[in-house]
Amino acid sequence: MDVSSQRSPVSLLALAALALVILGAALSALTWRNLVEQRRLIDQHVLFAARAILHGVEANLTRVMPMLGRMQPEEARQRLQEAFHEVTASGDVLFLGVYDSQGQLLLSSQPDASDGHGQPPLDPMALEDLAVTGEWFGSLPFAGGTTMLGYASVMRPGMAQFCPGGRGSGQGSGQGPGPGQGPGRVPGQGMSPGRQSPVYFLVGMSLDEHYQQYRQFRSQAVAQTGFVLGAAALVWLLLVAYMRRRTQGRRLVRLESFHSKLLDSIPEGIMAVDASGMVTAANPAAKNILGEDLAGRSFDSLPVAACLREPGEGCAPAGEWRQQDLDGRHLEILSRSLDGETLVILRDRTHLRSLENDLEQSRQLATVGRLAAGVAHEIRNPLSALRGFAQLFASKLKGREPEESYARTMVQEADRLGRVVTDLLYLAKPRPMEPAPVELAALCGELESLLRFDLERRSATFATALEAPEALADPDALKQALINLVLNALAALPAGGGSVTVRSRARPGGTAVSVEDNGHGMSEEERARALEPFFTTRRDGSGLGLAIVQSIVRHHGGELEIESDPGRGTRVTMFFRSAAPPGNG
Repeated sequence: MDVSSQRSPVSLLALAALALVILGAALSALTWRNLVEQRRLIDQHVLFAARAILHGVEANLTRVMPMLGRMQPEEARQRLQEAFHEVTASGDVLFLGVYDSQGQLLLSSQPDASDGHGQPPLDPMALEDLAVTGEWFGSLPFAGGTTMLGYASVMRPGMAQFCPGGRGSGQGSGQGPGPGQGPGRVPGQGMSPGRQSPVYFLVGMSLDEHYQQYRQFRSQAVAQTGFVLGAAALVWLLLVAYMRRRTQGRRLVRLESFHSKLLDSIPEGIMAVDASGMVTAANPAAKNILGEDLAGRSFDSLPVAACLREPGEGCAPAGEWRQQDLDGRHLEILSRSLDGETLVILRDRTHLRSLENDLEQSRQLATVGRLAAGVAHEIRNPLSALRGFAQLFASKLKGREPEESYARTMVQEADRLGRVVTDLLYLAKPRPMEPAPVELAALCGELESLLRFDLERRSATFATALEAPEALADPDALKQALINLVLNALAALPAGGGSVTVRSRARPGGTAVSVEDNGHGMSEEERARALEPFFTTRRDGSGLGLAIVQSIVRHHGGELEIESDPGRGTRVTMFFRSAAPPGNG
């Protein structure tokens, strides 16, 4: 059975998980931002270090410039190269080099690169920055396929004279100072500035030494970011699984609640019996049908167990509905095996059987009606003639016995047969009912007056107990029904007399009017057949009185009940509804 689940608003747990995911993303972004900032700070630190090293090298070289000026150019260049190599030998500096304005290497700390082929030239962007700002900082390829951080600036003019190509345009390259040039004098001095080409001094720093901590921090940042994002993703997945499980749990709870309410509300009784024969569950209908608590009891101790255990001759086979009468009720029982348990279903079919009996009686009355409609008129006309001749014979034979008694008996029997024909015609085609409020006290007064001689003949007393003053019924039909019931009650009284009582009381939806006596009562078989047409235990009865009463009650949309026990009298109750059903008027 499908049961829809209502959507619930986002819970605090979902908001917390979403906040955790956002926090994780924010922490990751902040970590990477800090990483970029640390890279910038490292680059700035390396820049400061490279600038300091370059200025220091230049300062040291400046102090030895007078000595270099007294040397031959090749020897001075050799000494500069050795000085560059000593600086790089310490390990803090990878490379020292001098470049011309075209970016070609003039002098370096590596002997194999002094020819300009071992170290790549400066790229155009570096030359552009040097031309504009006088310095440049960036990465450069180094020998062995590695990369170094380089810082370059314009070389002091006094030192450029010792580097080939470091003089102004039109001057020889690689030549020593000319006559009259002292140390620190810029070659080409006195020439126009536009004719002098700049020389660039570059310091190369190791990336590994300065970026080792950065790489560690970056690895930690990657691990931390992965952990945070993984934890957030895991929490989110767990939340999704939890929400789905909670939704399924709610759906299961609603489904169980629905099934429980459904089982509690259905009119059929349902019991679950385990393999040991104990009743593990039972709905309220089963308790109402059997009239006792069932859960925890042994199923074999219940009265319905015998029907399933020993069905007897004529009972339905296993797996089909079986019939059982219990305490005046008619039950239907069905058992089914289900997952190691036995499901027992009970149905109270008492009311249905009563309706079936009423239907059968209606069919019998319809048969009687069709019979009466066919023969009543054929009987009434000859009967009238016979009654007339009997009255004539009675008058002619007056004073002659036993002829006069025979004639009077013929008249009486003709009258009785006429009443039977009248009753048959009523059963065949009852007149339409016209319900109206009937004052029961006034109606009972008329009954007592009409039946006074019958009451005196039976030495019976007539009493009323009217709790409900009115009943909604057709006045004439109700009067006829009460006359029939009172006459039947008088016929059931013992020879020494008895009492007949008319009672009324309010019931939900209408009024109950009953006639009871303290006569000999009826057996179970007689009570079961009391409403059959022509069934009577009286020698002078027609067996149509109660059938007519039932027809009257049925055409009012009411119900007829008979309660009787041998030796304790009989009570016949007619129930008239407070609102007349449509179609009965």
